[in-house]
Amino acid sequence: MYLKVTPFNFALLTLGCLEDGDAARLLGMTSKTIKNVRGGAPASDEFMANTMAAFKLNADRLRARGIRIKLDEFFEEGTREERELLALSEVAAA
Repeated sequence: MYLKVTPFNFALLTLGCLEDGDAARLLGMTSKTIKNVRGGAPASDEFMANTMAAFKLNADRLRARGIRIKLDEFFEEGTREERELLALSEVAAA
């Protein structure tokens, strides 16, 4: 599973935790982990569980901004190869 960076960042911005260090404290992870997953590394089960738990604890604030707290809102299936092909096609189209 891979992170959908834009909705994830919007949720963190809503919670005042956009920076890697602030997000790491919210999620109970390291800032290096946050940076890696935002950069395209696969999201571990622990990362996904911590993200969903933290967002559910702050559900009222997130829902007030129209953010739905569902796994598929923040994560997507795929392989590294699929993601690399998508990135290359986006560069070629630009």
